[in-house]
Amino acid sequence: INDALIEALASMAVNLPEDGIEYVGKYLLQYVERKQVKEKTLKRYEEIEAKAREHRDAELTREIANAEIRSKEEERINRLQSFIDTLSSLSHSKHEAMSRTVNFLCDYLNIPAAYIAIKRVGAEVESLNYIAASDGQQHCIGNKIIKQPEDAEEPPVRKGLSFDALKLPELPEEEEVEVPEGEEPPPKPVPKPSPLNIDNVVRDDRIKFFGIPKLGALVVIPLSFESVDHENGCTLTYDEDGQPLYNMNKVNTELILSMDTIGKYRCFQPKDVEIAQSVCEKMISTFVSIESKMYEDNVKSLDAIRPLIPPITESMEGLKAAEDEAANEAVGALDEEEKAELGPMKEAISRALYWTQNVINAPIRTATASLKDHVLPPPAVVSSLFFATGCLVGIEPNSMRDPCKDISWDALKQTVLDSLTSDAFNYNPQSESTVQSEASAANIRAYCEATNVFDAAAYPSLYQGCVPISIWLQKNLTARETAISYFKESKNENIEIIA
Repeated sequence: INDALIEALASMAVNLPEDGIEYVGKYLLQYVERKQVKEKTLKRYEEIEAKAREHRDAELTREIANAEIRSKEEERINRLQSFIDTLSSLSHSKHEAMSRTVNFLCDYLNIPAAYIAIKRVGAEVESLNYIAASDGQQHCIGNKIIKQPEDAEEPPVRKGLSFDALKLPELPEEEEVEVPEGEEPPPKPVPKPSPLNIDNVVRDDRIKFFGIPKLGALVVIPLSFESVDHENGCTLTYDEDGQPLYNMNKVNTELILSMDTIGKYRCFQPKDVEIAQSVCEKMISTFVSIESKMYEDNVKSLDAIRPLIPPITESMEGLKAAEDEAANEAVGALDEEEKAELGPMKEAISRALYWTQNVINAPIRTATASLKDHVLPPPAVVSSLFFATGCLVGIEPNSMRDPCKDISWDALKQTVLDSLTSDAFNYNPQSESTVQSEASAANIRAYCEATNVFDAAAYPSLYQGCVPISIWLQKNLTARETAISYFKESKNENIEIIA
């Protein structure tokens, strides 16, 4: 009130109205109105300022959030690029590259499972052999999907659809384009298989489960590359001057990389598939780089093997000539009755012992030592030889196979070649043993005959160093068979127990 009255009196003193009391009264009324307008205006300004402040704060919050999103996305992109850039340098084997790839994809895409299968073509069937899986999915490794006949009226239920990812798409018929004379027609597009993307695996009755069926999505990415990792990947020929020429023989190898969200249901987005494809491309290029090194190392091993073959071959001729003399000497000391009963076994064992004494420390030791550095798979007959030999000397058959139960050169090197010299030297054809059915003498014989293990001509020139092992196996297998027969017929004892 004092402020209003002082302001009214001051205004009256300035303006000198005729009726001062009326002037002061009106002024006081207008003062209240002006104050109310001023307060409303001030309040409005405060509200506007508050809204502006809120807007600025919201914008700042959005900018910070967007910056964080951009930073995370940039970090994610950099992480993907870093993996792609370092996969080759960090992977020393194809299996290591596959393991790194499937585990990275699981972590990067936040999915529970990724696994890789390679296409194998057998004599009668084609299969997809699962050879790598992400952590926690090792139960997938060793499984096979057998390709079903394409002419079936209805697709088989739960037998797998991954082979469909390897099919080439049918291209539509194109109209013939007139090409000016002297010009080449434009090249036709090369068809390539495309990834399969199944949103709900439970509803698709082609899906084969390796565990309990659950909701989830599946992506199957087809892959292929030219590989030397096969038994004819590195062969030897000679030029006109007799100099060795090693030939790199590549074959198209097909694989698939599968990812699923089973048990953690969500669909795969096109971007997920695109990311997985880019990672797979790097994995394939890593395979090529690793195989190039494998080929170089294999050539070095063959260079080391080549000069060993002539002396081994020469030593064999003299050994074969003296074998009969050793056998006759062993049987000659027996009387006629003993010859009839013990003669076949004594002769067979003496022949086996003769080869053990004469080839274990030289040809066999030399051949096995040189083959340990043989990187690529050798000819099938060589692998078959060592598998059969391993079975005879008591090595568990499955330890000589890969997880998919196929005979593996890497497994043979670790099991058979490492200990063959001592195993062969200590082998006793007359000992009692419990063996699996496929490691029985009869089945080893059948296997060797089916795979030409005893045929020296089946071994290429570079692998003639394996012939002494083949002869040792043949003599000791014969000794084993005659011992089994003798103990069963003459002593009513079974020295070979089938587990």
